[in-house]
Amino acid sequence: MPAASFTEHESELQIIESRFVYEPIGGNFGRITCLGKLRNTGAVTWRNPQIEVQYFDSASQLVDTATDTSLDITIRGGQEITFRVSDLAARPHDIYHSHQVVVRNAREERNLF
Repeated sequence: MPAASFTEHESELQIIESRFVYEPIGGNFGRITCLGKLRNTGAVTWRNPQIEVQYFDSASQLVDTATDTSLDITIRGGQEITFRVSDLAARPHDIYHSHQVVVRNAREERNLF
């Protein structure tokens, strides 16, 4: 049987909770970190989800993004896991108003290549 296609199952990987924190590290810039929970509502076991965090200003304009493709995570059907995506912020603290988290890709656990 062929490996499951992520695009056919992407709605089954749901971000159920997330928040972000900005830690100043000098001057006007800092480190921005998103913490969240991901739930697999389907039956397929997924590995290495690619999680993208989009950050917006007060006018809902995209001002920064961070993607983590190195998450060594396996999430089975019905399971919830926590995640953290952290990166240097490209803008000063007061620019970051809101965020959105998207799962861009994942591989079926048995599909290791």
